Amino acid sequence: MKSNLFQKIIFIGAVGLNIFLLIELLNMMSPDNNYLFSDILIVLFGILVIFVSTLGISYNNRYSNKSSFYFVFIIISFVFSDLAYVIAAYLEFNVFYLADVVANITGLTALLKFLYYENKEGDFNNLEV
Repeated sequence: MKSNLFQKIIFIGAVGLNIFLLIELLNMMSPDNNYLFSDILIVLFGILVIFVSTLGISYNNRYSNKSSFYFVFIIISFVFSDLAYVIAAYLEFNVFYLADVVANITGLTALLKFLYYENKEGDFNNLEV
C-alpha cells in the first residue's frame, strides 16, 4: 500500500494526539481508583485502540467498498463504546454509560451489515472448515 507524505504526517499526528490524550486520561483518574496494574492496563488498552483503529483505516483504504466502510464504522463504534465505559467507570461521569450502550448497539448493527455484505459478496462461501 502506497502512502504519501501528507498521510504519514496525519498518521503521526493522530498517534501523537492519542498518546497525549491517553496520558491526560491517566492524570485525570482519581487516586482511589489506582489498583495494582490499572495504569499499565489502561496504557495497554490505549495502545490496542490505536492499533485497531489503524488496522480499520488501512482496511478501508485498501478495499474502499461498502463492507470496508462498515468495518471502519464497527471499529469506531466499539472504540468509542470502550472509551465511554472507561470514562464512566474511572472518572465517574455516569452519563457516559448511556453513550457506551448506544455505541455498542450501533457497532453491533454495523457488524450485522458488514457480515451481510461479506456474505453477499461470496467471501464466506469459499472457506473450508
